[in-house]
Amino acid sequence: MFSVIITTYNRDRFLKRAYKSVLNQIEKPNEIIIINNGNYRYSHKDFIYKGSKKIKLKIVNNKKNLLQSKARNKGAKISKNEYLCFLDDDDTWDINYLKEAKYVIKKNKPQIILSKIYINNKIFKDPSNFKLGDILIKNPGVTGSNIIINKKTFFNLKGYDSKLEPSEDKSLLIDAIIKKKKIGISNTKMFFSGNTQSRLTKNYLRLSIGVKNFYKKYYRIMNFNQKIYVLNRICIYNVKLFRFYYFPFFIFFFMLNKILKINSKN
Repeated sequence: MFSVIITTYNRDRFLKRAYKSVLNQIEKPNEIIIINNGNYRYSHKDFIYKGSKKIKLKIVNNKKNLLQSKARNKGAKISKNEYLCFLDDDDTWDINYLKEAKYVIKKNKPQIILSKIYINNKIFKDPSNFKLGDILIKNPGVTGSNIIINKKTFFNLKGYDSKLEPSEDKSLLIDAIIKKKKIGISNTKMFFSGNTQSRLTKNYLRLSIGVKNFYKKYYRIMNFNQKIYVLNRICIYNVKLFRFYYFPFFIFFFMLNKILKINSKN
């Protein structure tokens, strides 16, 4: 039923912890696929733990860093099961994560299942009641590690859009909403470490490019306030890149934000 796809980049300690959280699931997956973007060449010998022989393991050592989206898409292409479960190497799941997902699938037959996100055992984000307007300017609780998606649906949505990183998770869900895919919510926990996010927030070039492409893809469905907010974010990232010719635009959109009282936390 489940294929678990773990993407990793030079973080062996985190990867082993994420892998163990999958092994410890009450509802076992049919396979685990590790897509390695890092320098070390993993083999099956690196993942010998109690119960590991009961779950099929595939390891793909990429010749170069494909980054997150392309690595996930590669894992999806070689998967063999009906539902794809994505997990970043620095995140983990509660032992009931797949069991609860299976229950939601059997009961409501959704094409996508989202779980609640926790940090240090305290709820961080709950995607239960978000709307399309919310996700256009903020992240109401969507990350790679709390998404389970039907494989046919994933490819119908064309997978993760690598041009939009680090907003590719939001984009996948927006496309699903636009195409009226059924989304279910699981009550179990995904434990978010924030390490990947903290690294991305310092990479202003990737943020600038990703948000620009996000705006180009979705500006037609944004209202005026949402457009102003996203354009302001683009200016902020470029000013932080010392592209000072963006500064007048930043001031303009910043003031519009204040006047319109648009506020959002990513």
